[in-house]
Amino acid sequence: MYHDMDLATTKKSVKKALNKLGESTLRKWLILKLADRKDHIGFSEEEICGDLNQIREIIDNIIATKDCFTIKDLSVNGNDLINIGFKPGIELGNVLSQLLQMVIDGGENNKDTLLAIAASLKFNEDGN
Repeated sequence: MYHDMDLATTKKSVKKALNKLGESTLRKWLILKLADRKDHIGFSEEEICGDLNQIREIIDNIIATKDCFTIKDLSVNGNDLINIGFKPGIELGNVLSQLLQMVIDGGENNKDTLLAIAASLKFNEDGN
């Protein structure tokens, strides 16, 4: 399904892939890509494995440092957002998704920071 997926060797790209596929599927994708590349004659080991090894190292680092790449990894949860005025439902899920995207893009996964961002999103939405 994701055989032809290209993945940049950046932490942001790998976090997005981890979020979309999960760790197990992404690691299987790496094995598949490596096997596919080894089937092509005339490439050096570095050409075959270089970027895939970098991706593997980035995955290992993200997992080892418990970096945030899913909503459940966020420093805030739905209850936190309900406590600042959000109603359960789609709006709440959308805000959590926005916060996750901000963290994946390099923002800080800090509860106070994320609550302040969520509050500003709520303020802008309510027009107050």
